[in-house]
Amino acid sequence: MRGSHTSTDRTSAGEGQAFWLPGLDGIRALAALAVVIHHEEQAREFMGLPSTWSTNIPLERLGGLGVSLFFVLSGFLITLLLLRESNLFGSISVKHFYIRRILRIWPLYYFVVLLGFFVLPQFGAYAIGEFPQLTSEHFWQKLFLYVIFAPQVAGAIIGHSGYAGVLWSVGVEEWFYLIWPWVVVMMRRWLIPILLVTIYIFGYYRWHVPAVWLHKLLLQLRFDCLAVGALGGILCSSVRWRPIVLRSFLFSRPAQLIVLATLSYCLWFGVDFFDKDEWIYSMKIGKYFFNPDELIYSMMFLWLIINVSHNKASILNLDIQPLKFIGKVSYGVYCYNWIAIVTGLAFLRSLGVNLDHGPARYFSYVFGLALSVAFAALSYRLIEKPFLALKDRSFTPHFPLTRPERRGEDVDANPENCAIQRSE
Repeated sequence: MRGSHTSTDRTSAGEGQAFWLPGLDGIRALAALAVVIHHEEQAREFMGLPSTWSTNIPLERLGGLGVSLFFVLSGFLITLLLLRESNLFGSISVKHFYIRRILRIWPLYYFVVLLGFFVLPQFGAYAIGEFPQLTSEHFWQKLFLYVIFAPQVAGAIIGHSGYAGVLWSVGVEEWFYLIWPWVVVMMRRWLIPILLVTIYIFGYYRWHVPAVWLHKLLLQLRFDCLAVGALGGILCSSVRWRPIVLRSFLFSRPAQLIVLATLSYCLWFGVDFFDKDEWIYSMKIGKYFFNPDELIYSMMFLWLIINVSHNKASILNLDIQPLKFIGKVSYGVYCYNWIAIVTGLAFLRSLGVNLDHGPARYFSYVFGLALSVAFAALSYRLIEKPFLALKDRSFTPHFPLTRPERRGEDVDANPENCAIQRSE
């Protein structure tokens, strides 16, 4: 696609800027916190401490749902960014898109690979559970797959690699980033059918493949979550449909109360919408059995994202400073949380603290979370920030301000004003 704007026009600094969508750093923070809480209890079990990780179903599901929320958010923002760029400049610079992804993802990704494969195995304090075995078995094969952004393939075939295992979701997103901009460029008129087919294929075939390794791989390839988010990005880029949907009952105050209560209930009790013993939680389409669990949660997550970022009447405010800060460094929180949690537990143990019960146990949770955020903040400043500055300065589209934005008025007064997250 070729437009009238050059690459210099897209990225030149000036009145046009890349904007923040309200509430989305808060969404990132909630997703990261879900993963940290999940791993806190899992780490306790691996270290021989009292834990409810294997018996507490809501807690066991929480981390996976946090990752699904990350996927929905990513599909939403990336699609919104690409369509916004196409609408304003007449084309999409796939080259600049790839460079932005490289500068955002690769530095921290490869640093964690270095830590997980070469540094942490040298310290006995980090030899917990099966981590030493997971790291040493098939070492070079795993390292190769991690280097080429295929940790999810390693996890499905030969197992994840200890502390670097969290990178599986980054590998999934990198595959999405590799394919999706070309789909938007070449098949824009067919985006909605493509996304709907993607949702169905992964919802069905994830549970209907003969090979165990392929089932494990499809459990990680949550392209259906990314597709749900992408549908939301299409909606919010539409001048015609966006204001209609936002003014509908779906985003009214009563609907917000209902959806937020439902989502809270499902997360608290770990509701599984794919229980074959309970017919009410399953859907049959002809002779095919479809798993609606990821779809239902992804739709609720997408509603949450649109509600906090585009609905002026939202009753949920996630723009509070602690959440905004955690959201800003959430990539690091996700990548470092295993390292931080184990570091915290090992340190408290070395001081003779009894972590089995009582206040010390709960303090260990807070301490692990605090270390996760601290490690992420330090990494953001020393490793990520220089690359992000280059990305924002040279490769991020700077969208021209509309008249309401120039006057400092409410950006959402104009349905065409879809702000884009700078960190994306």
